[in-house]
Amino acid sequence: MIYISLLLLSIIAFGLSFGSCLALRRLAPKLGLIDFSGKEERKDHHGNPSLVGGAAIVLSAIIVSTIWFISPLDNITPLLWGMALYVALGMWDDAKNIPALTKLSMQVLISAGVIYLFDFALHNLGHLSGNDVFSLGDLASVFTLICILAYINAFNMIDGIDGLSGGVAVSTFIFLWLIAFTAELIQLQDILLILTMATLGFLVLNMRSPLRRKALIFLGDGGSLSISFAIAYCAVSLGNEYSANTALPSPIIYAFILGYPIFDMLVVMAKRFSKGLSIFAADTSHFHHLLKVRGIKIPLVPMILIGLSAFYSIAGLLLWKFDVSQNLCLVIWFALLALHYYATRLTEQKNYRNQ
Repeated sequence: MIYISLLLLSIIAFGLSFGSCLALRRLAPKLGLIDFSGKEERKDHHGNPSLVGGAAIVLSAIIVSTIWFISPLDNITPLLWGMALYVALGMWDDAKNIPALTKLSMQVLISAGVIYLFDFALHNLGHLSGNDVFSLGDLASVFTLICILAYINAFNMIDGIDGLSGGVAVSTFIFLWLIAFTAELIQLQDILLILTMATLGFLVLNMRSPLRRKALIFLGDGGSLSISFAIAYCAVSLGNEYSANTALPSPIIYAFILGYPIFDMLVVMAKRFSKGLSIFAADTSHFHHLLKVRGIKIPLVPMILIGLSAFYSIAGLLLWKFDVSQNLCLVIWFALLALHYYATRLTEQKNYRNQ
């Protein structure tokens, strides 16, 4: 019976998101939510896609969640509020191109509001320091705020090629859902399934395929901000479950599951810093840009990087499955970061030689 319910939930979330994308696409020109930046060096999409994917996903998630749970949503309420505020901020930015400092300030306000109003924070980092629990104490809220903001902006940075950010989001949601399902955390399990299927409903209109040579819909900032917030929120919620049940993955494992955008951001910032550039300046040094310059066909680039994101997730889950010590997991995480840096540098050097 539970599998029938999950199937029904999946169909409803997918269908509502897909339909919302098509409906909102008609409204996009009136709202100023059209992407005209295809002629920029770091963007190569064709046509003028609508920036309404995020709005469709969030709208679907809120409607389906409200109807499905009926009873008080408990831990889901702050997630839905945060997603709604983030999609509104992102759509404002998409339409009006607000200053970067204003956008960051609003991100701080929204994330801090969720953390403080709903008493939401990651309280410890597990046994990173050995046998003793690494408690965050009074720094829990500040640490959680920094982590959420870092992941949101890391995820936003990979949103530069059709299908990549949506595909990474789906992959990440699936791995988080598997953990929630195994732990029988019903509300987290259901909202993660809703988010997965709602994102898939958007992705079929965004990812290039033999049947469609260009994206019809983009996530827009509204999508990248709200979806990344949802991923970070669910990861923190699952990380906190370790305190009550040490058989579940410790917080360090979620650093692997969320690894690809974080690795890409850190590597890009390191390269910019080494060249004396602003670490926040937009450029074409992201892994997806490098692979595209390498000559890999554009539809294949997101598939490769979604696979890389899944690899990092699987690596983390295998470390958990084989009960590898958490401090060693941390060392391995940094080793993967170093390998990611090496891979991007190697690709960049080969591109340079071929020019």
